[in-house]
Amino acid sequence: MDIEKLNILEKDVKDVKDTRETLPPEIRIGVGGNVDAGKSSFVGVITKNILDNGRGYARSFILKHKHEQETGRTSTVSQQYIRTHDKVIEFNDLAGHEKYYKCTAKELSNSFLDYVAIIINSGSGVQLMTREHMALAYSLRIPMFVIYTKIDNSPTNVYEMNLEYIKSYYENKMKLAIQVINNETELNDFQSKNKFIKGCNIVPVFPVSNVSGKGIDIFRIFLNTLEKYTNYDAFVHKETNFQVSRTYHVQGIGLVVSGNMKSGTVKKGDVLYIGPNCNGYQRDSNNAIISTPLDYGTANYTPINNFYKIVVKGIHNNFQENVEFLKAGYSGCFNIKPVGRTSLKRNMIRQGMRILSDVRSVYQFQAKIKIYNSSSTITAKYQPVLHCGGISQAVKIVKMDKEYLRSFDEAIVTFKFLYRPEYLETGNIFIMREGNLKALGKVLQID
Repeated sequence: MDIEKLNILEKDVKDVKDTRETLPPEIRIGVGGNVDAGKSSFVGVITKNILDNGRGYARSFILKHKHEQETGRTSTVSQQYIRTHDKVIEFNDLAGHEKYYKCTAKELSNSFLDYVAIIINSGSGVQLMTREHMALAYSLRIPMFVIYTKIDNSPTNVYEMNLEYIKSYYENKMKLAIQVINNETELNDFQSKNKFIKGCNIVPVFPVSNVSGKGIDIFRIFLNTLEKYTNYDAFVHKETNFQVSRTYHVQGIGLVVSGNMKSGTVKKGDVLYIGPNCNGYQRDSNNAIISTPLDYGTANYTPINNFYKIVVKGIHNNFQENVEFLKAGYSGCFNIKPVGRTSLKRNMIRQGMRILSDVRSVYQFQAKIKIYNSSSTITAKYQPVLHCGGISQAVKIVKMDKEYLRSFDEAIVTFKFLYRPEYLETGNIFIMREGNLKALGKVLQID
């Protein structure tokens, strides 16, 4: 090979390396609000570059299941993407019906969202689940903005009345002000005075119509100015931590898992571990059961890491393109195969499991919690449901530093998972909800 060809080859390799290191950032936006506010229609209009016909045309591109198409109500979280030359924007269409609140709480507690868009129908205003989604976003300190929809069908007096209520609600409940943005001049004025990041005390409101398209162009300009909320540069070279969101079985390919990279970098051929396993049993290298969750804290308990060893055979990004690696702050899919004779099937993998380079799991942990609402007195042995980073499992209060807890109380509490071990890290934020109970917590210590 002559010198000229070698120089060209070296330049091509350098260009590939530079492209890898300067991947466009992924910005994730959760879309919340009450049922029938127009969330899925709005996502369809923004991501598919179309207008709605007033009868569900735009949302038909977003809803995944037959019953969703028939009722027009989202029951599962769906992701839609916009790709530009300098960024990728992911919209997470959340469920608005109270029946599916669990799905919404789990998605918001994943801590991967950069922003939350609260969709409010200008004809019906702030309703029950609107307040729930606002409170969740505010408690998790995720910046939010308001999309004020269906303005073409709302009478002027109703439009103004509901807008005034939104203003008073944010001011009284969250000490935040709102600013209505109707045109590019008002948007430039807002952006010159405020940087829309964590700690911003102004909530922008965008009046839009999914049918006529009014206000959509202004929102697109705002969308293009958003920056990534979390900087993952410091996490790229840490231990691999991939959170599983969904599983698939692809004909001719095999088992595929999709999710988000929290830290580290994964390349094709990497040997990693997925778990904790779905039944919560501790297993040895021959896949034999060593101990069960009921043995925890007894002489029969053996602390064997309950993970399955896998190899990554292929990697896809969110646009079904083959890539050589996936790094912290990005999402995508892995085609995985078990190492050795271990059998690994789709029903053995659940949402919230992790793909790790350093395996560990926990049955018991200590956390600081704050009760926001509870109609009953909380004592030891109480069993609420915890939502944290894809985890949804009942926990039991083992002990706490107070005799009992009621609304607005704070305490240091030791929890124990009831059914299986989970992967938790110190500093994780979680949501607890059981009946009327609403609480927020932070993991302090892993036992």
